[in-house]
Amino acid sequence: MSSIKSQRRVSPHEQKRVLDSNQPLSTYLATTIMITISKPVLFFLILFLGLIYAVIEEDEFYCKVEQEKFRICRRCPSVSEKCPTDPDDCSCDNIELWDGNRFVGGSSCKDGFCYTSIERTLEQCSDVVYDYAYDDLSDAIEAKVNFWHHEKEDFERSEEACLPENRREMKTGNEEKLVGVRILQDFLHGLKERNNGTHSSFVVDENTPLTFYADDYQECSEICADKCGECGAWSFDNTKGVCFLHTVEGCCGQRDKQETNSDFISGYYCNQCWSTKKDCPCDLKERLRDFPKGCGGVKEHSNTGAVTPQLTSSVAKLEVHEIKLNKDLCAPEPRIFKRFPFCRLVKPQCKSDKNANGTCLNPLRCRSRPWKANHPLCS
Repeated sequence: MSSIKSQRRVSPHEQKRVLDSNQPLSTYLATTIMITISKPVLFFLILFLGLIYAVIEEDEFYCKVEQEKFRICRRCPSVSEKCPTDPDDCSCDNIELWDGNRFVGGSSCKDGFCYTSIERTLEQCSDVVYDYAYDDLSDAIEAKVNFWHHEKEDFERSEEACLPENRREMKTGNEEKLVGVRILQDFLHGLKERNNGTHSSFVVDENTPLTFYADDYQECSEICADKCGECGAWSFDNTKGVCFLHTVEGCCGQRDKQETNSDFISGYYCNQCWSTKKDCPCDLKERLRDFPKGCGGVKEHSNTGAVTPQLTSSVAKLEVHEIKLNKDLCAPEPRIFKRFPFCRLVKPQCKSDKNANGTCLNPLRCRSRPWKANHPLCS
């Protein structure tokens, strides 16, 4: 009953007064809604619209990186024009530029300023002035490389955009650590063993994820980094100490490939491009670039022919590897762990310049990192 009493009709005089004030149509409509709708209904309507706006603005980003040049995230994958969902106010864009030592100017405002698009904020931010616009660092970098942006010479620093009332928390993806999150897809393939008593066959199996035992999530993330750009994400099962590795395909559409799971800690290692929704703004070949440049690791013994998100070792690419049981160069080692089972058969360290005594060259059956002292061989 109270809801009905709180409603009233808008008189023609009131409508004319609102229209004659030269206010935008959106302001007129908002005023009309506030007058005609009851307070409880208005509250839930505003809440609903706010949730829709948050999803549109914060949940769809497409990002590209040019090492030691720029790191840019946009609200659309195309650079042919301004993104339709770009805000029309004085706020930061997701633009970071390399100053010779580190990336600066991001939307976190940790440098006291952020980069904005001059086209978007010229009339919104008072410290973005057309006569003095365009940043020297932007100018120097753009002379060497094309920015992933729809306009040339369009970046300027703004301190006003970093004021508390203008700040936005934008979840652009590629988080280094996500507590309570499990990544569900795009596993690097492991090997499935078949044993007939005299020979052991190892078959690359798309249903067998590549896993490693690790002490904690930090070690799991380091194992991913050791893959030199061929691992795009990792998930660590904190209850079992098992590290799952994901391909660079996991960098694309990140939000749709996650679930809440309190047993897991996950993170991303996307160094070329990524997206929170839908496809990445760069192709698979670009996502598989070595990172960092000159990185060895698994690629020291790689075939460079096929472009595949899976490990491309000349050994690993063979579908079946037959090994006599008494000559298995990649035989698992029994090592001690703090979790049950306390003695586990685990992958040995791969043969490399840092481990000349190693015998295994198959990155699916060995680990590039040495075992720590707290994992001695079982007695």
